[in-house]
Amino acid sequence: MANQLLGQFKEHPQSWTRVDTILEHSTHPNTKYFALSILDSLVLYRWNLLPQEQKVAIRNYLIDLIIKLSGTDESRTQNHVILAKMNAVLVQVRSPVLYIVFNAVNHNPTHHPDPKARVASSLANIRSRDYSRKQNK
Repeated sequence: MANQLLGQFKEHPQSWTRVDTILEHSTHPNTKYFALSILDSLVLYRWNLLPQEQKVAIRNYLIDLIIKLSGTDESRTQNHVILAKMNAVLVQVRSPVLYIVFNAVNHNPTHHPDPKARVASSLANIRSRDYSRKQNK
């Protein structure tokens, strides 16, 4: 029941507008991570639909929150998982290509044990998709 409600909330088109409130007021790391996953989905799937002002506001909010949570060694230690997720979302906000490279380096070591090979493979996939899109136009 709870998973179903959380899934419905995450899929709601305006759920991302509550992320800041969740991050500011929640004390549980899993709740914060869930909020960041909503933001992650927004950036992945609907980023280009947002007005530029909202994109800038989201980016600046993330930067400010990362700085705030990184203020002390204790805070960095307590929030290391949340900070990693925020950084991943921020990289994605800055450049979807950088996000794909970030994921290639940090995930899926079974496909290419060498980080350089993972990045090269990801970039090759991006180029291939871009080439296919141009050919279909």
